[in-house]
Amino acid sequence: MAKKGQGLTIVVQLKRGVRDGVAALDPLNRRWNAQEVSSLFPHIADPKDDLSRIFQITLPPETDEEAVLRAYGQYEAVEYAHPVAKRSVRS
Repeated sequence: MAKKGQGLTIVVQLKRGVRDGVAALDPLNRRWNAQEVSSLFPHIADPKDDLSRIFQITLPPETDEEAVLRAYGQYEAVEYAHPVAKRSVRS
């Protein structure tokens, strides 16, 4: 689970041939109350390029990390889902 006040962030890659693009994730994003969905590499628009199929999703802090990764990872349009580790830098 994410620290209090921070959302849980995951990275998801869609399978090749998913025609709807990020819209294919809409049912899961609604179910898990996704707060933000963005392309991890927005400057790459070619759907044939693997990088254009990778998205970052921010979820509420109280989200169960294991459950959400299992749900996205087993979804028909998803190739993989991984958590994003957040680190603090102190000076």
